[in-house]
Amino acid sequence: MSTLSNMWKEFVYKFNRLPVWLPGTQVMSLGDIGVIDKRGWQRVGNLRDYGIPYTPAAVGVPAQYEVSSRHATTESLGASAATATQALGSVAAAGLNLKATFSASGAFVVRAYNVQGQGIDNVGEVDNLIAAQDARTSFWRKRWIYVSEVVTAEPFLILVSAASGASASVTADADLTVAGAPSGAVKVGVSNSSAMEQSFVSAERTPFMWRGRWRGKWYSNRLRDLGGKGLTTGPEEDNFQDFNSPGLYEVDSEAAD
Repeated sequence: MSTLSNMWKEFVYKFNRLPVWLPGTQVMSLGDIGVIDKRGWQRVGNLRDYGIPYTPAAVGVPAQYEVSSRHATTESLGASAATATQALGSVAAAGLNLKATFSASGAFVVRAYNVQGQGIDNVGEVDNLIAAQDARTSFWRKRWIYVSEVVTAEPFLILVSAASGASASVTADADLTVAGAPSGAVKVGVSNSSAMEQSFVSAERTPFMWRGRWRGKWYSNRLRDLGGKGLTTGPEEDNFQDFNSPGLYEVDSEAAD
């Protein structure tokens, strides 16, 4: 099983949502339509571009996540500067100064603070509008997905190991010359990394997990939920066999079919 497959399955199990892969490389917003290919999420447009309105609503999510998968361990290094604590808050400043070690590939560490969730409040109506418009114009592509929920954090950290024995250190510091250093002045970096698949950390607001709706099957016009319960098994799951496995990221030319 690939590194991404290992990480993907446990991420969905722990968060009941899909990971944004790769975080920070693609913009993902509520109502966006896109496909998944080797590059990750690729935006095609937005529901409103096709005359399909939707109603945004806040989604209840924990204010912070400090989660390590079962093959990951962390050691706190403590906040490295008083100004980092002032800029990020004591919890985030402490959480972003750590050393992580991993005993398997696909193991991960997530640190997410000031978390916000936004979802589409009228999903049923949106699905019906897509079906009605597609019956008239056949515009909806098989691999298209629309984002029905997106969760962001500020700051955000994810580490994913590529092999057993991987390790990385993370430090969050602030420019000591900036009084009260806002988040934009905070320097967060990964150092001393070894055998890492993915290391991403940002003091800016970043989408890191999501849910979506897609059709997928060529023989079905029904849109189905992606990122909820039922996605924690393997790619053999009938309803989600094309998506539950991150093998969908390997789709390229046929992604827009």
